[in-house]
Amino acid sequence: MHKIALIALFSVVGVLTTFPAQANSIRDRLEHQQAVIERGIENGSITRREAKELRNEQRDIRELAEELRDAGASRNERRRVLESRLDRIDHRLRKALHDRDARPRRDDRYRPDSGERSRQFLDRDQPPPRLWER
Repeated sequence: MHKIALIALFSVVGVLTTFPAQANSIRDRLEHQQAVIERGIENGSITRREAKELRNEQRDIRELAEELRDAGASRNERRRVLESRLDRIDHRLRKALHDRDARPRRDDRYRPDSGERSRQFLDRDQPPPRLWER
C-alpha cells in the first residue's frame, strides 16, 4: 500500500510540474519565432516584408489567445487552435528562410577594387575580360 501511495504521489508531482511548461510553451514558441525572424533579417535570409508579415501573424495569434480566453474556451481548445496557428507560422518561417529572395548583401567580395576597375576602362585596346577570367 505504501508503494502505491508513493507511485501516486510521484505521478501527481510529475503531472503538476509539466503544467507550467505547457502553459508557457505557446509563449516560448512565439519568442523563439521572433528570435528566428530577427536572425533572418540580420543575415539577409528574410526580407523586411516577410518579417513584417510574420510579425503581423504573431500579433494576430496573441489577439486570438486573448479572445479565446475572454470567450471562455477551455485550455485544450485554446492550445489546439493556437498550436495549429503557430505550426502555420513555423512553416511560413522555414519557407521564408530558404526561398532565396534575400536582400542583396553589401560586401566587396564580387566587386573589383577601384584601381582594377579604372584600368579596365582606360585600356580600350584590350577586350573586356570574360567573366570566368576575372
